[in-house]
Amino acid sequence: MGYTDKHAVRTEILDKATKAFIHKNPDSVIVNIGCGLDTRYSRLYNGKIRWYDLDLPESIKLKESDSLKNGSILHDS
Repeated sequence: MGYTDKHAVRTEILDKATKAFIHKNPDSVIVNIGCGLDTRYSRLYNGKIRWYDLDLPESIKLKESDSLKNGSILHDS
């Protein structure tokens, strides 16, 4: 199993756990520490939760340069 395969499996596992949490807590706050270029928010956002992506300024700038801005996601470093 190569790096890409392991990354896909890890992403699937974390997505399932996050979906289960959101299902039980639809109005919750999620803090993704060390988010890097993670795109979980764009796949799982339910329109109700508050989602914070936290990382180093360089990572956040790189992520914001490629991503669509949606007033519901907050970035901090």
